[in-house]
Amino acid sequence: MSRSDSPVGETEPLLYSKPPCKSQARKVILLIALIAAISSISGSFIGLPFTRLVESAICQGYYESGPDHGGELLPARDVDEADCKIDVIQARLAYVLAIQEILEAVSGFAFALPYGLLADRIGRTKVLTLSLFGIFLSGCWAGLVVWQRHVFPIWTIWFISAFQMVGGGQGIPMTMIYTMIADVQTEAERTNTLFYIMVCAMVTELVASSLTATLMSISPWLPFCIGVSVIGIVTLIAMAIPETRPSTPSSETTSEHVPIAQHLRHIVKMFTSRSLCLIFLSFIGEHIVLKNSFFAARYISKRFSWPLSRYGYFMSARTLLAILLYVLILPQTSHYLLSRLDCTPLRKDLTMARSTAIILAIGLLLAAGPSLPLVLTGFLLTTIGASSTVICRSMAVQFVDPAHIASMYTLLNLLNFAGAMVASPLLAGTFVLGMKWSGVWQGLPYMCLGALGVVSAIALGFVDGGDGKIEHDEDEDEAQDNEG
Repeated sequence: MSRSDSPVGETEPLLYSKPPCKSQARKVILLIALIAAISSISGSFIGLPFTRLVESAICQGYYESGPDHGGELLPARDVDEADCKIDVIQARLAYVLAIQEILEAVSGFAFALPYGLLADRIGRTKVLTLSLFGIFLSGCWAGLVVWQRHVFPIWTIWFISAFQMVGGGQGIPMTMIYTMIADVQTEAERTNTLFYIMVCAMVTELVASSLTATLMSISPWLPFCIGVSVIGIVTLIAMAIPETRPSTPSSETTSEHVPIAQHLRHIVKMFTSRSLCLIFLSFIGEHIVLKNSFFAARYISKRFSWPLSRYGYFMSARTLLAILLYVLILPQTSHYLLSRLDCTPLRKDLTMARSTAIILAIGLLLAAGPSLPLVLTGFLLTTIGASSTVICRSMAVQFVDPAHIASMYTLLNLLNFAGAMVASPLLAGTFVLGMKWSGVWQGLPYMCLGALGVVSAIALGFVDGGDGKIEHDEDEDEAQDNEG
């Protein structure tokens, strides 16, 4: 069996190095860092303002419904944000956003695999650019619906999911970024590179979060429109990234000549690795973090009557903590494990992933607490625990052949979308149920998320760090197919 035909090992990583030209690798990393930094500005400028715009549209429609309010039609300027925190409006907001997230997850699940396979065939840069353009179009549609709320019912924001046909949706850019870093970096350098990319995003997010809160005090439209425009700029920058898709002399591993059916067989073979399956299971934690980021603002705004703009300032504090974590704590921990304890890159990543996953689970459980200080402490701990997802992505690469890295990340993306189809109704349902039961039960969403976080941490506990050997016997049937 040739090395390119080697299977995913049961417990061991594939040790395969193919360093590209250093100047090209440096250019790729710099451009990815720039994209990550600018994209974080866009995310900050769109996230909270969009939630506030949808809340405002629902709120205005509610108070303009004369029969429920003594027949009086209230002009939009008379509706204060505090008047939008009543249960009926928050329940409808949770419903609208949950359906949107479910539809995005379904369409993302449907398109993730085709675009992931396409990245292995035509290149990462082309797919990244196309996906960013699709996200730009979806932002334009969302703004149009909220702007013309008397023309378009608020539920028409659900058509955002249709734009995922162009590029595969929001999960594809991160999949391509992780894939390109894996293409140009070695196992020992990959995780720290991901940390520094995260720092670039967080530094700009720190400034953007505070600026978003300030701009929202003027109008939520101002940061939202800036954010959508920035996505267009990022799309143009992505076109300048050199292609990183690996090429080998063997026609068997040249992506253009590999049938889609064979790509699919490689993806299926990934499930023969117990360690990879456990890492996949741990990505429940990744989706928890993503959902928590968007849901936390509504949760704390409703439960403790915080304006959404005030939560933007707290996001700045979380970002400061994350920058300290990724610049100092995690790289130093990584260096200590490699140089002082003589850990292999896989063992080092696994130790760090397990520790941060435990912190994530604790933070989510604390976020269900009855007091504001306890909840905020839980959110800070989830910021630390969120690093487990970055480490797990880097760690998973060591279990697959380099020619199929994009397919592996696509599979992780599919798992995230599958989780979204469960997590969105779970969060919306427990949020409404918690409001109904009141008291400590208002923390019900984070009780459920905390339980899922515990499952994620336990899964990482059973991943085998390995001793560097690869078991080939699981893929003999594929080897025979290739020889034929």
